[in-house]
Amino acid sequence: MRAHLPAIIAGGTVLALLVFWTGAVSVTGVSSDTPHGVAEYVLERYQTLLTGFVAIAAAMVGASAVQAQIMHADKLTEQARIRKMRATRAMLPLSLSKLMEYAEASLDALNLLRPQCVGQVLPCPVPAPAVPATLPDDALGLMRDYVEHADDGVAENLAKLIARLQVQHSRTAEVIRHAAGVEARATPMLLNLESYVIDCAEIYARASALFDHARGSDQPPEEVTGANVVSAMNLMGMNDFDDATIYTRVINRANWS
Repeated sequence: MRAHLPAIIAGGTVLALLVFWTGAVSVTGVSSDTPHGVAEYVLERYQTLLTGFVAIAAAMVGASAVQAQIMHADKLTEQARIRKMRATRAMLPLSLSKLMEYAEASLDALNLLRPQCVGQVLPCPVPAPAVPATLPDDALGLMRDYVEHADDGVAENLAKLIARLQVQHSRTAEVIRHAAGVEARATPMLLNLESYVIDCAEIYARASALFDHARGSDQPPEEVTGANVVSAMNLMGMNDFDDATIYTRVINRANWS
């Protein structure tokens, strides 16, 4: 309908002019024997008004053409957005897998340090320092790109995952620098290490919750709960017997938003 709007406007203008012409002739009583003819009489008398009609019609046709161009550009932009979203979504499972591997490696590093705490404090340096896990920047960048194009629910879950990941990476890197003998801002406590282990499990759980969407599901990702984090710890090799304190903290935590 909108594509034919200029032609409709032009046709409507012509019709309006014909109606006007007929009305003007009827009202003024001009006949064919009028000197110089009916056309000249009407054009001379209503020249300004007729010019205004034509100008308005031309402006409407021009505006309609500009609107059509804008709509076409918006359509191309939307198509490009959809293509980029599909391409990014196709790579999302691989990115999530990398994040889960990173979370496991970080958790393993922290679990090497926990038994070496003395009096609830991690000494510096420790005999066998943990190896820092490498943050998968390519996976993180791809997820940031996808946030721009994803629906609100998915974008919110990805944003939470990225935010938790950045905090976890900073905390874990600081602990490992301390363990290696590099001066740290604060001395890590055993309680801190346990919190950072929970951070790793939460990242694993959040990445896992996004897999269905990454593989094509239209259902929004489920909100992460303590049960998801417990399941993540189990999958990463922990158990509620050896790590009862951490499991209790996870179960008792009410807010994971």
